[in-house]
Amino acid sequence: MLAEFGASGGHKPLAVPLAPMPLAPMPLEGPAPEPETPRWTEGRRVWRVRRDKGVSRAFLGMIVGTAPAALAMGHKQTELAFLLIGVFTALGWSIGKRQRWDYCSDPDCSADLAPSLLTCPKCGGTISGEISDPSKRPLDDDDDDGAGHAYPN
Repeated sequence: MLAEFGASGGHKPLAVPLAPMPLAPMPLEGPAPEPETPRWTEGRRVWRVRRDKGVSRAFLGMIVGTAPAALAMGHKQTELAFLLIGVFTALGWSIGKRQRWDYCSDPDCSADLAPSLLTCPKCGGTISGEISDPSKRPLDDDDDDGAGHAYPN
């Protein structure tokens, strides 16, 4: 069969040992990093807007509760099915009310804030406290800074 393709059966494959190539550190090439641009609320007060996950977890509980409710409906237990959906929805809501996430009150920023942060990592504002609604934030004297970052009353 080798003769059909013009190859002889008497050759041996090359036995070249393959050694791993040593890894050399790559030199850093390319443009130098640009200097950090000043952030628009650097040094100004921003607020931590506190939100919880009650509604989203209640919806998730309702979705999860449909599986046991479907089993109950299969056994002609309609009242139990609705009770299960209600219990799972309430359970999800109560768990979600304990879970929170915070974000920056600056309308151009809205970055997520870890509880330990004292300044916003995105806009550079100093976190001055917690509020529940960004439209109710206390205003500074210089809140209209001429750069389009005016805040509502």
